Amino acid sequence: LEQFVEAGFTTAEALRAATQAPADFHGPRGLRGRVVVGAKADLVMLAANPLERISATRQIEAVFKDGIYFDAEEIGRLEAYARQQSRSHALNARLWLALLW
Repeated sequence: LEQFVEAGFTTAEALRAATQAPADFHGPRGLRGRVVVGAKADLVMLAANPLERISATRQIEAVFKDGIYFDAEEIGRLEAYARQQSRSHALNARLWLALLW
C-alpha cells in the first residue's frame, strides 16, 4: 500500500485498491469488502488511522476473519508458524533439487 501512495495514489485510493476493488471482482458488487448491514467482510483493526499515514496498515491490533477474532498475540503466533513452515518447505525443495541434480 505504501508503494501505491508513493506512486501517487491518495491513501483512500490505496485502501480501496486493496479492499473494495478485489471484493467487487470476487463477488456481487456491494456484498463484500464493505462494512454495511448484510455484507460479508473480514476486518483488520489498526492501532492508527491509515488515512493519515498509510504505514499504519502495518500496526495490526486484531483481525476478524470469518467471524473469528484474532488478537495481536495470536496473529504473531500464526505469522511465526507460517514463517517456520515456509522455511521448512524451502529447505525440502532445496534438498530435493540437490538429490535430483
